[in-house]
Amino acid sequence: MEQDEHKREMLNVEDVLALLRAEVAKSGSQIEWARQHGVDRSCVCAAINGTKPLQPKIIRALGLKATIAYRRV
Repeated sequence: MEQDEHKREMLNVEDVLALLRAEVAKSGSQIEWARQHGVDRSCVCAAINGTKPLQPKIIRALGLKATIAYRRV
């Protein structure tokens, strides 16, 4: 059960960018990570630098699914 809860953990944009940075570091470079995942390198660079939003292909490559969440204010 605990593993299922972890899989459903909600992440914010900063969390996803941290995950992307870590995965890029494991691959050795943005170019290599992009090549391995079939993503345009410029999209990876722009996401990491915050100049463009995360693209769906990057989100999927990280094993994530984008969702919309609402909360009471």
